[in-house]
Amino acid sequence: MSSRATYPRIIPTFPPSVVLAVLFGASALLHLLRITKFRRTVYMYLCTFGFLRACLFVVRAVWSQFASSKAMGIICGTLLAGGFFIIVEALYILLADWIKILLDEKVPLIYEKYALKFVKLLIPLCSIVGVVGEVLILDSSSEDHIYWGEISRQFSVIGFLIVIVMYFFFVTYFTKTYGNGVAIQRHLQALVLYISAALLSIELVYRTIVYFSKNSDPINTNEWVFYVFEAVPELTLLIVLGGIILGEWFYNTRIEVESTAVVINKVNDTENSSAIMKKNYRKLNGESKLMVKSNMRVDGKFAPKK
Repeated sequence: MSSRATYPRIIPTFPPSVVLAVLFGASALLHLLRITKFRRTVYMYLCTFGFLRACLFVVRAVWSQFASSKAMGIICGTLLAGGFFIIVEALYILLADWIKILLDEKVPLIYEKYALKFVKLLIPLCSIVGVVGEVLILDSSSEDHIYWGEISRQFSVIGFLIVIVMYFFFVTYFTKTYGNGVAIQRHLQALVLYISAALLSIELVYRTIVYFSKNSDPINTNEWVFYVFEAVPELTLLIVLGGIILGEWFYNTRIEVESTAVVINKVNDTENSSAIMKKNYRKLNGESKLMVKSNMRVDGKFAPKK
């Protein structure tokens, strides 16, 4: 038997599974409300992910009552690995929307466009490989199944790490290339993208350690580690994106347009004021010259000086 961790190896307990099922269900409902209000694709992905995670923890709650059920373990592993690509896809949709806002009416270069498309193709591929690995390990009918299951999961998590690293690269690249002279709001949006990717990075680093560790390692013997490094970052990301960050603030370009209009109006007001001052100056200057001439001449002769 392989000494690698058959993650999720520990049979879940009932209370935390129920609590997380409720919380993820609430986050899915939150994003459903956002869909009805804003009708954006990113909310559809986030809502779907929240719903699948709620289903995952419902199954884990049931599994806690039937510890010997291999089917429950396979379902949990499939939902865990298969649903992860949805949240990564959502982040890349958010990235694409931000790039459109940042570029305004500019067209991205060909290599920029195809680099994004190529990385996005890796996301479902990594998820499929991960699902296959989970099924092979949890089925565990033979040593070969476990071995290839471990290899599949390791390839999957490394692939997702590459995808997230490329995400950081894309945000940095587009910020430096097209971010000069734009409103501060665009840079704050980039900060949101960094934070979102960082939350998923915590989960991926945890998965990487688990997938390459042994069953006897402490990380595989404590259930709370799974909740802290797997569930909490995902739940935080869903709540932050659904309740705080996205919506009118992230997608609203009216602020930038209005601020530009205010600047233009101020410039126009300044120019108009300057023109009026010049006109009044010329008028006063002309009147003063006439007064000087009238004082200097009396009947064709210069007036005597006083």
